Amino acid sequence: MTKNYLTVKNAMEKLTANFTASALNAARILSEISFTIIKARAEKNMKQKEFASFMGVSQGMISKWESGDYNFTIKQMCDICEKLSLTPNITFEKPETKFRNIYTFEKNGLENEGTYSNFADNKGALAA
Repeated sequence: MTKNYLTVKNAMEKLTANFTASALNAARILSEISFTIIKARAEKNMKQKEFASFMGVSQGMISKWESGDYNFTIKQMCDICEKLSLTPNITFEKPETKFRNIYTFEKNGLENEGTYSNFADNKGALAA
């Protein structure tokens, strides 16, 4: 039996084919925000309910923030950053490739060799 392997690059192209660059960038940014909030809560060793009290919002809101299921305003992001002693940083740049700022394959040597089947072994290779 022959296995058909899909390169990581081809897998990402297939997965993202029906998404606009705007949708992909929004997902990336929301995941970065969610990760930052989760990390801040973990560093404070707080459960969601405790963190919600600290942030002045409901536990349900913390859940939405951490799941990436919330569309923040700039003002809300600044308020969150102030409460967490963080400085917001927004940059704008022109993309170099289709996956620029989404997934960087070429930089990690995966453009023609990584397969979807060994994707889990390359966890650090798909840094945004």
